Amino acid sequence: MRKRLLSVTAALVLTLTTVLSGFLVEAAPVVIPEVDQARLAEVLYEGLISCEETISVSEFNIPYDPAMGANDAGAVLLNEIVFSFDDVFYIESFQMSARGSGSGYIISSIMPTYTDTSENCVAKRTAAIQAANEMIADLGELTDLQVALVLHDRLAQTVEYDMESAANNAPVGSDCYTMYGALVNHLAVCEGYTAAYAYMLDQFDIANRKCRSVALNHVWNIITIGGTEYHVDVTHDDPMVNGLDRLGLVWHKNFLRSSAGIYSTTHAANDYDATPDDTTYDSYFWQDIDSAFQYLDGSFYYIDNHAAQLRRWTGGESSETMLALPDRWNAGAGYYSGCYAKLAADGKTLIYHDDATIYRYHTADGETTVLCTPELEDDSAIYGLRVRGRELDYAVDTNPYGAGPIVKTYILRRIADGNGDGDVTDADRMLLSRYLADWDVEIDLSLMDINGDGAVTAIDRAILARYLAQWGEPYNSYFD
Repeated sequence: MRKRLLSVTAALVLTLTTVLSGFLVEAAPVVIPEVDQARLAEVLYEGLISCEETISVSEFNIPYDPAMGANDAGAVLLNEIVFSFDDVFYIESFQMSARGSGSGYIISSIMPTYTDTSENCVAKRTAAIQAANEMIADLGELTDLQVALVLHDRLAQTVEYDMESAANNAPVGSDCYTMYGALVNHLAVCEGYTAAYAYMLDQFDIANRKCRSVALNHVWNIITIGGTEYHVDVTHDDPMVNGLDRLGLVWHKNFLRSSAGIYSTTHAANDYDATPDDTTYDSYFWQDIDSAFQYLDGSFYYIDNHAAQLRRWTGGESSETMLALPDRWNAGAGYYSGCYAKLAADGKTLIYHDDATIYRYHTADGETTVLCTPELEDDSAIYGLRVRGRELDYAVDTNPYGAGPIVKTYILRRIADGNGDGDVTDADRMLLSRYLADWDVEIDLSLMDINGDGAVTAIDRAILARYLAQWGEPYNSYFD
């Protein structure tokens, strides 16, 4: 967890300037001024998402005592609000101006310092929100618990812990601390995981707040399910094994835990919010599940590696077996005992693997088909996979937790394969033409923005037509 430090300076005459940068202060409690905090948050948010240089807050008559410095109640209030917006992650610090009022001072405005140009900040925020929307798009009919579980697992499966940034103590404002880092770069430290999870929970009105520990140098979420609070630490449920991210390995040891439960995992400290005390899920069945739950076609699926089974969760602690999986993995002259299969989904089917082959599992009829059979060395096997967009990444190694897994990529969906048949042909061009002519057609638009300009237009159709006509470069480069 990167601490944000607060410093205070004073200008001449009646203008005081306070420089703030989202801080964690161990100090005596302050009395927050009685202001309309909801309206104040709205004013600040609107100004920050527009990257305004000066945001007026004079209408709120927030008192300021320069003798209190960083611990002034008005400064604390503004600091807490400014750095509370998970989608406004590009604030490096802000200055605060005050004007004389009677015998004291009133805070009149703040002047944020942004981490980049306003154009770039807005573009990054847009990209992060788009990525979040894509992750939550199919979850509208689920319960709060189901949403919390799926988002926990999707984050843990698609984000990697940013070891380099953590080791180098990346400066405030770095992407690794933000939802942009988690959702767009797929690299984050605990603050990035926590911010992304909080933002997406907010979209479902699931109450949540941050839980911080100075002793652990760590932050995670406390969320409310059914009126009861629980700890959720997505970062620690995306474990590094031998210093490496393991594709598809998702723990649930830190999901919906009581304070006693979370303390027993990797949270042995006494300086964080220990309010959650409900133990309902401390011994739940998913505590032993090391693969991500996948939500597809209205059902939840997971792999029970201990039982070597693909299972469908039917509610509560009940499930049904869909498929038996191998319980030994190739090691050349011998084998490793155990099931090391992992589970992913691409929106159409489940995807899983044994030691040598990657399969599709079709939930509609229970049919299994081969997706691909990678070329492997005699002593190597597949140990994990994940889906990111149109790419399937899978790990190849000589043992389950080796120090040097090789990550390879298989393209699930090609650019311009609008009809999803696995190839790019004139049928896709015709489909795109009909879409542009406002026909009611079924087409995957995520693959049809061929030139990457953010829109599907006649320019994309022209590029596709010339590619199919074998015009060569530069048209072939769009399809590499």
